[in-house]
Amino acid sequence: MIQLRYNKKKSIDYILVFLLISISGNPFFSGTNILSIIFLFTLYIFIKRKKKIEEKFLIFISILFIITVFQTVIFSFFSLITIIGLFMRIFIAYMVVKIVTNKFIDNYIKIMYLLSLFSLFFYIISNLNLNLLIPFSINVSGEESLYPRYSIFGIFTYITPFIDRNSGPFWEPGAFAGYLIIAFIFNYFSSLSKKNKINKILLITIISTFSTTVYLAIFSFFFLIYFKNIKNFFLKIFSVMFILSIGYYAYFNFDFLGKKIENQYSIIEKNINPYLQNTDTQRFLNILRDIKDFEEHEIIGRGTNPITRYSFDSHNQIRTVGITDILVKFGIIFFILMLYYLYTSICSYLKYQKKKENLYCLSIFTTIIITLMSEVYFNYPFYWSLLFLYILNKPKYKDTNI
Repeated sequence: MIQLRYNKKKSIDYILVFLLISISGNPFFSGTNILSIIFLFTLYIFIKRKKKIEEKFLIFISILFIITVFQTVIFSFFSLITIIGLFMRIFIAYMVVKIVTNKFIDNYIKIMYLLSLFSLFFYIISNLNLNLLIPFSINVSGEESLYPRYSIFGIFTYITPFIDRNSGPFWEPGAFAGYLIIAFIFNYFSSLSKKNKINKILLITIISTFSTTVYLAIFSFFFLIYFKNIKNFFLKIFSVMFILSIGYYAYFNFDFLGKKIENQYSIIEKNINPYLQNTDTQRFLNILRDIKDFEEHEIIGRGTNPITRYSFDSHNQIRTVGITDILVKFGIIFFILMLYYLYTSICSYLKYQKKKENLYCLSIFTTIIITLMSEVYFNYPFYWSLLFLYILNKPKYKDTNI
């Protein structure tokens, strides 16, 4: 009987983490109704297991609430749906971590491993013969999609013009790559019995996304990890020079790096306002637009609703840079608070895994920040959950019936 109870609890833990991942960019699980149902389900389990909200989280959410109030007053604009949606995503993220506690990261790694296997299977089929998948495809494009998207059983998404890149279950390959590398870097420090096999599959899947930003992120992660192990001072200097040389060569010899930045920067030199006179959605231009939005709203930000978020043409704006998006939406004070919670939570996880080196904390932290240069991940719940991993530093809770 005890074993049955344990299995029931374990199954629900996996379901909760899977749902958290699914509402973090899987178009099959998009929509306010689905978010609300998952919130209520998570809240029910949270109450059923008699979990309590901690003071550290209350401080975090209270500061965000105060900032939201100030934004409402300053802009004389109030959107209840937008505010409820934001807080529901954060509460779902917190409650799932709190419920699953010490198994949260392990469960996430295992689920991403399975999603990787499914994605590689369907990715290969789609590139061999896409017609084989069409009978099982559901259109999940949405109103804002530039290209048609189709979902296979909610576990694989393909975009017809880009089937050569693996999107997994998410809205685009770059997004999938970001979630994959989170699993990869945490698995590197995990105590899972098959961690090497898991990381091989995760790495193969990351490569299949062809995400330049995540390639850079994983390269930076390994550099920081192995830099620590170099004992010879001169070898350390040589390693840094070698990395800089590779970066210099890549910048001037690969079109997707140097020329892309130069072409975008030329807009500034021509005194063209990227906000008003250019519709290109490249990341560097989006950073410039975010800087424009950020001006005069540095302290508390502009909020998450498009009406206040953008300083011009709120209905036709697209942002792709997560770091500057956070700054614009929440301001510098909450941005610093988020970074603090993220870094300390990472260190708590490593402490739980008995990895206390500060450079390990920095390597994971840096990798996550790099992923935020490509996607606005904090529009979704999962990245918020990374801010609450400090819970893993607590003793294990007693198992209950559900």
